[in-house]
Parts: sequence; structure tokens; C-alpha cells
Amino acid sequence: MGHYEDELVEIYNEVVAEGIKKEFDHQLEKMKQQPKHSHKSVKEKWGYALYRVKGGPSLDKY
Repeated sequence: MGHYEDELVEIYNEVVAEGIKKEFDHQLEKMKQQPKHSHKSVKEKWGYALYRVKGGPSLDKY
């Protein structure tokens, strides 16, 4: 696997280990409806979704 895939696996493993898969999936669904996320890569979307689910404030700098 390449570096990009490794980071996705790390994010996924953290989501599963912390038991927040349902919240993570819900956050990704919300992000699909927001134009500011449409230009992001999957890795960026997953990283931001994890950040938000873990309690990070919105980063409205986009």
C-alpha cells in the first residue's frame, strides 16, 4: 500500500477503535451536502470528519 492508503487505514482504524463509526459516517453524509467540501480529497474529508466527530470546532476557513 502507498502512503495515501496508509493514512486512510489509520483514520479508519481509529474510528473503529474509538467506536465512533456511526457518528463518522453521519458526519461524512453531512459533508456531502456542503459545497465547501466538494473539492477535497477522500483523505481530507475523512480527516476532517474524524476531527469534527472527536469534538473539533468547525474550520470555516474554506
